[in-house]
Amino acid sequence: MTSINREIAKHKILQQSNLLPLLIWASLVTGITGTVLGLLNLIIGLYIGGKDVPSLVQLQDGQSALVEPVDSQFRSDELIKAFTQESMSQLFTWNTVNQDNNGSRRVTDPGISVGTSRKVPTRAWQASFSLSSDFRETFMQEMAESFIPPGVLSGEAQSALLIESLSDPIQTKPGLWQVDMVSFLVIFDGQNPQGKATSFNKTLILRAVKPSLDPLPEETTAIQKAVYRTRSKGLEIYEIFELGSDQ
Repeated sequence: MTSINREIAKHKILQQSNLLPLLIWASLVTGITGTVLGLLNLIIGLYIGGKDVPSLVQLQDGQSALVEPVDSQFRSDELIKAFTQESMSQLFTWNTVNQDNNGSRRVTDPGISVGTSRKVPTRAWQASFSLSSDFRETFMQEMAESFIPPGVLSGEAQSALLIESLSDPIQTKPGLWQVDMVSFLVIFDGQNPQGKATSFNKTLILRAVKPSLDPLPEETTAIQKAVYRTRSKGLEIYEIFELGSDQ
């Protein structure tokens, strides 16, 4: 009797009507598992795809460096401050005299005309390429007429810009920063051999630009190379105004 009941139960279990719910549940479990695995693969793919991949580049001196891609308008705070300090120091440090081995002084820089009857020292002219093109010409003319003492190009006067502090750059827009500079402009001449210091506090607006490359490294002159080096930083000074003024 027991054997007969087992055969009947086995026969009922194997019937198609009894297997259908089992197949449905198996399909649901398989589908859910596949969906979850697909979502996991998608998430992992998006994470890997959105992550910057480091690249190895070789420098001119033969050394290798690990770099990561960044936004074309990104500039680090350290680069912005270094560019600001170097550019402003070169713009406002004037000296056209060199001292020979025998101790005699001689003028070695005739200066460069900036579109007026006045000239500026060559070093300041080179540094002026750190300014934006629509700002540079006006600024250099004002510098020649109002800032540079007449005795600089004749070797009777010199200057030095002493920067006391630079604020951390504040990004006002993508690719645009503001830097506050506290400094003194010191003029050395016959009347002030020890130097006369004047407060020189400015707010500078800088913006990111496409870095310039030297297309003729073997044929360009020293002045041209200096200009290219200035523009190779990928930054330019867009505006300069008095610190604390409403602009």
